[in-house]
Amino acid sequence: MSEPTPPLSPAGPDRRDVLSWAAACTGAAAAASVLGVGAAAVWGTPLVLEGSGSSWQSLGSLERFPEGVPLKVPVIGVRRDAWTRADDETLGNVIVRRQGAQVHVLSATCPHNGCDVFCRGADSLFCPCHDSDFAPDGAVRTGPSPRGLDPLEAEVKDGEVLVRFVRFEVGTPERRPL
Repeated sequence: MSEPTPPLSPAGPDRRDVLSWAAACTGAAAAASVLGVGAAAVWGTPLVLEGSGSSWQSLGSLERFPEGVPLKVPVIGVRRDAWTRADDETLGNVIVRRQGAQVHVLSATCPHNGCDVFCRGADSLFCPCHDSDFAPDGAVRTGPSPRGLDPLEAEVKDGEVLVRFVRFEVGTPERRPL
């Protein structure tokens, strides 16, 4: 008689199968991480949730602003970028001109190259970078600025001056919010 043959052990995966499986898992993990970062960048950033001009900023009491005289003031608020948030940061500057219980607010950024505009008396706004001169209503008087100063939406509510602060593209005759 012949000897009985030992039972066969179940065949395990060979080396090629293990390597293929490991490569597939690594590729899937890499794809998931790239897609996850991309999805977070598109849907989860603060810029998508709060963009330019999305909220009103306080400039202080109406009584702070003298009648008929332009006054340059900083706009303080929350600064957000793709990953960070900073409270009580200077967002930019504006020029406020009060007329009775109403206010007119202009961006203090020169539309030519983005330099800061200054008040020069009651009837002149001036950009020292390239000698642009603006009327109190923001219209260009002289200089290379392609347009007047950008007006901003403003209101007086309960004695407080509020502005919807927006930045605009510089160097173009068209007023385009950023």
